[in-house]
Amino acid sequence: MRFLRYGLLVLVMLMVALPIMAQEETPPAPVTDEQVNQVLSEAQSALAEAEKANELAFNLLGLFEATSGAVGIILGIIVPVIAVVAGLFGFSRLASAQGELTSAQNELKEARERFETDMIERQKQMDEYFRKFDEQTKALSSSVQKDSAAANLALSMLLLADKQYKSQDYEGAIKTYHRALKLDEKNPVTHYRLGYVYTQDDNLVDAEIHIKRALELDPNFAQAIAAMGYIYRRRGDELHKSATKLLEAGETEKSNATYRERNELYNKSEGYFLSVLNTSPTLIDEDGESWWGALGGLYRRREQYEDAIKAYEQAKKITKSSSYPFSNLAMLYLRKGDIPRMLEVFEDVERLAKAETSADVDNYWAHADLVTSRVALGKFADANDILGVTLKISGGDYQLELLIDTLTSLQKLLPADYSSKIADIIVKIKAFWDNRKAEKAKSKSESN
Repeated sequence: MRFLRYGLLVLVMLMVALPIMAQEETPPAPVTDEQVNQVLSEAQSALAEAEKANELAFNLLGLFEATSGAVGIILGIIVPVIAVVAGLFGFSRLASAQGELTSAQNELKEARERFETDMIERQKQMDEYFRKFDEQTKALSSSVQKDSAAANLALSMLLLADKQYKSQDYEGAIKTYHRALKLDEKNPVTHYRLGYVYTQDDNLVDAEIHIKRALELDPNFAQAIAAMGYIYRRRGDELHKSATKLLEAGETEKSNATYRERNELYNKSEGYFLSVLNTSPTLIDEDGESWWGALGGLYRRREQYEDAIKAYEQAKKITKSSSYPFSNLAMLYLRKGDIPRMLEVFEDVERLAKAETSADVDNYWAHADLVTSRVALGKFADANDILGVTLKISGGDYQLELLIDTLTSLQKLLPADYSSKIADIIVKIKAFWDNRKAEKAKSKSESN
């Protein structure tokens, strides 16, 4: 019986102690309202369990108080003590929860303050960003306005330079094009036109520089592609002259090497011409002539006369009112010995060239064709009448050189009684040319 009482006593103590021991360790301080509420709920659960344990203890006391008074006395002492301990534990958890709530509130307050401080700092950063953005926008707007104004001024200079070129003022045109490039360096049209004028002025080095620059800016620029073909043809022409002089001097090996180099340039020239003319057959140059004519000139220099005739026929279809392709066709027929056809075509040349010179008194090429056609037709007095004006409006040396070459060819192929009269005209051209060179040299000397 005694052992039964002690066993019941131990059982009662375990029933009270186990719920208390089963409680989790105090969690770390919460940082949110949800966690604080969870801690308060746990504390209230601990108090409820303590109350249940106390009630159970009293119930058990009622069951065994009849068995032994000693047990009742012991239980009467132990049960209240256990209940008090449980109650104190519950209140301790509640106090801890309140402390944790206060700590959480403080942390929330600190977090809110940090957030507000961070927002103020971010607002400052945004204000600074938009300030710089406004400054950059204004600067860009100002730059765009300046670029637009510069582009408009450059366009005006292009128009002026074009007029200067048309009036054979090559030097003035070149200066104006350069001024336009200072305002708008990345304009491929300006580079192309400057390169074209340099070509006509017989400055092939600078011509190639600007034509290449135009193609760098616009690789599909058809006019510049054709102009590059023309430059290679002109460079080939220079090598042809050098090779001929070397051959006449008896330097055969050097002459042959120079001819090979000439042929390489002619091949490049043909490649450029065909690449653009096959896709843009109606393309014309800055003088209003078909680029087929320049290709015909290449074939003529190679002595591919049939190919040259086909090219000039193409040019004739595209520029029907131009004397240029007709004049070259007439020369080819003369070279082939077809005198009747030559005379027939030269009559067309005279008619067309006369109309062109009447419409544009500064059109040098039309004047040169008019002189050539009249010489070929035996109209020497009329040829001399127009010669003075032709020489006066000529631009670069290349124009005079080409006219002399054409008249020399006529002198060789026309009847012998034409020779002396043609020679007189050639002498006049050379005298004018020499005089102009002397004036240029004097002007350059005085300027230095």
